[in-house]
Amino acid sequence: TPADTPSDTPADTPSDTPTEPEPVSVLVAFKDAAKVSSWAYDAMCWAVENEIIHGYTDGTLKPEGRAARIEGAVLIYNIQQYIAAQDKETNTDTDTNIQTP
Repeated sequence: TPADTPSDTPADTPSDTPTEPEPVSVLVAFKDAAKVSSWAYDAMCWAVENEIIHGYTDGTLKPEGRAARIEGAVLIYNIQQYIAAQDKETNTDTDTNIQTP
């Protein structure tokens, strides 16, 4: 009878409850990688991979903290360095592509 047949749904079917993403290799070096919000996770991985963000000397990213002005300045500098390196690799000059009002 149909009542005696096992369900077509396996017992380990994932629930609809959201789960935190598993840290990928680039973030596992940081003690608090699991605290990175899911909406920021891919961007944080990219920033660490591309040396935009290096983390703190205590081995953390402090994703729930507030950045000081100097930390914001360091991020801007690191992004500029990344862009300059990309320009060298592609033999382009980003400055010539910027339009001013």
